[in-house]
Amino acid sequence: MRVRGEIPAIRERHSATLIGKKIYVFGGYCRGAELYYNNLYVFETETLNWTKLEPRGNPPDRRCGHSASVVDGKIWIFGGRVKAKKGGLFDSEGSGVMYKNDLHCYDPVTNEWFRYEPRGIGPSGRALHAATVVGRKIYIFGGANSTGFRNDTSGFCDLYELDIDNMCWTECETHNTPPSPCYGHSATYIGDDKILYFGGKGYQVLNDIHILELKTMEWKQFAYAGNPLVPRWGHSATMHDTRILIFGGRASHGYYNSIDVIDTRTELLELKPEEQAKEKVKRKVEEKNKTREAIGNLQNTVSELQSMIEVLGEQLLSQKKLISETRGAMVSLKKENEEMRQQLIDLGAPDTRRSEKTLPPPAKLPAKLPEPTQRLSEPALPPQQTYTTPPVQHQPRTSGTVQPSAPSYPFPSGIRSDGPSSNPLAPAPSSQPFSFPFPSGISQAPPTRLYPNEPEEPKSEYPSDLRRPSNPPFSNPPFSNLPFTRPPNPSSQPQYDQDNDTTHY
Repeated sequence: MRVRGEIPAIRERHSATLIGKKIYVFGGYCRGAELYYNNLYVFETETLNWTKLEPRGNPPDRRCGHSASVVDGKIWIFGGRVKAKKGGLFDSEGSGVMYKNDLHCYDPVTNEWFRYEPRGIGPSGRALHAATVVGRKIYIFGGANSTGFRNDTSGFCDLYELDIDNMCWTECETHNTPPSPCYGHSATYIGDDKILYFGGKGYQVLNDIHILELKTMEWKQFAYAGNPLVPRWGHSATMHDTRILIFGGRASHGYYNSIDVIDTRTELLELKPEEQAKEKVKRKVEEKNKTREAIGNLQNTVSELQSMIEVLGEQLLSQKKLISETRGAMVSLKKENEEMRQQLIDLGAPDTRRSEKTLPPPAKLPAKLPEPTQRLSEPALPPQQTYTTPPVQHQPRTSGTVQPSAPSYPFPSGIRSDGPSSNPLAPAPSSQPFSFPFPSGISQAPPTRLYPNEPEEPKSEYPSDLRRPSNPPFSNPPFSNLPFTRPPNPSSQPQYDQDNDTTHY
């Protein structure tokens, strides 16, 4: 069959609902990519065309294993499995999934999603349950809240009724023996207020047939008189005339693509109470055998673990013994080393061993440091200003003695910068001083000649506009309030020794 349009991605455990001549597909799960879906597609059976819908409102969460029922041309979505944060608060069994019990409705006429909160106590969160519409009521039976990857009895066997008119949940009280707790079974309305349940998985994969009579709320078990029915779960069941067509599903060893047919009029045989008792005893025997097999597997696993623990213990003992032998060898080597060192010392070799010195104990700090009597506050530094100096033009060297110019710098307050220096070897100040940006609070004395006979450097002439201004930019340098005294002059004049090329003070 060739179809057109926007075909949905591969998925399983979705829902497909027929309304008129259109099939609505919602949700599902992709096993390989671990993806959950909540998109909605419609397939037109006349034109074989797929269309992806964009409904208004808030759609249900991405899920699979939910149920979809049609009442008054609207699709009612209940339950299902959604993805949750692994190890989170709502994580079921640490598998990264969560089971829902919410109720949503899609209206194809308005193309809009709605969510409902019915009154009463409804079913717990579950997936792979069966939902059957009878009149304006939906009956929810079975399901599970586990991953279903192991043979367990985590399924449900309770029955709930949802009244659409009153929007109310009711837990039904039934009589006789209900089906075993299971999930992945099928539920088909066969008319005359009867629902037929087939197959499913609980403690094992089932092929039982049970019919619920809604008038009396009684369970009845039937045997099939035709060909043997294959145990399966996750299959589909469709009513056609008086027959139920069962297709697909899976068992413990694989999947099916075969079809089984159940004739509800001629091939169903109701089991008598004695036969039901026999079936119950048979089921209990099977449960005991299965439990005995599981216990045997556990015992084998325990014996394997014990053997592994013994092997690990032996390895640990051998490693411990090896460590002790290594430690003894190291102690003996250290002893021999000390003996050889002592022999060398006796023969006159120096002792290179470090003497052990006992360090004094560290001083103990007081519990609370004393508060300072006075806190010094430093004034904030003014922004530094820079001066650009034009390129220096040196005069050619000539014979004779040229006195270099004495630079002038900004001096901090409390230090006199006027007057000649007391050093007799210092050159005389020049009439053309120049200024240079030095950090505030730092002064540099004029250069001093240590060798009287040394030829002097040529005089450098600078423009007159580079003289130190009358008001220097650092009008209030830091630490200007600290006392400062000029160091005393040397008591004796420096003497130059030409023989030794030194100067004595």
